[in-house]
Amino acid sequence: MLKAELHIHTREDPEDTIDYSAKEIINKCSKLGYQVLSITLHNKVFFSRDLESYAKKRGILLIPGVEVDIEGKHILILNAKSGDPKKLNIFNDLKKIKDHAIIVAPHPYYFRSDCLGKELDRHIDLFDAIEHHSLYIWTINRNKKAARMAKKYGKTLVGMSDLHWKEYLGHTYSLIDAKPTRKSVLEAIKNGKVKVVSKPLPFWLFSKMALRIVWNTFSGNYMRKKARIARMHI
Repeated sequence: MLKAELHIHTREDPEDTIDYSAKEIINKCSKLGYQVLSITLHNKVFFSRDLESYAKKRGILLIPGVEVDIEGKHILILNAKSGDPKKLNIFNDLKKIKDHAIIVAPHPYYFRSDCLGKELDRHIDLFDAIEHHSLYIWTINRNKKAARMAKKYGKTLVGMSDLHWKEYLGHTYSLIDAKPTRKSVLEAIKNGKVKVVSKPLPFWLFSKMALRIVWNTFSGNYMRKKARIARMHI
């Protein structure tokens, strides 16, 4: 079973302000025994042979990923290609990349306008997996609905942290029953060979994370708008 974190944002993200780089988080994850990682920046595939080699030397399989905005909703793509974000404007465009990518619904039922919510129900056939997110406590847990949806439609539930701050690493992750190769890991996710390992956040940490998300949502609007305008002129 491979210890995996498949939803990570880093300093290189064009739409978030984060205080650690991709290599810094690879180092930290290596020390914590992670064997599979995916760096999933907003609307940008950040992956190179140099970064892949850097991770491999530290015992980590790096899978290219990205978190895209489609019709105002966040969608996670694992095994993404560099040109994938530009292809995706509406939900049905996801069919264009199904031949090589794993499509994940991240934090689908959280209280944010960019979460999928009912759109996941409408487009469930486009998705391979649903995220079990790290942001919850015993009394507030939107993952319960995500788990019900995964069971109802036979989708894989994948534990991820949606990492923006290093101190939240390790509360939720996945154990994947696969060989340490990209093909094996992707097939295992698609076939449901994943165990979610998760524990509720302490209330103080949950509150801190929730407040940070609210702050970033409002303060980051300008950066996201600026980044989208820049992409339109590429």
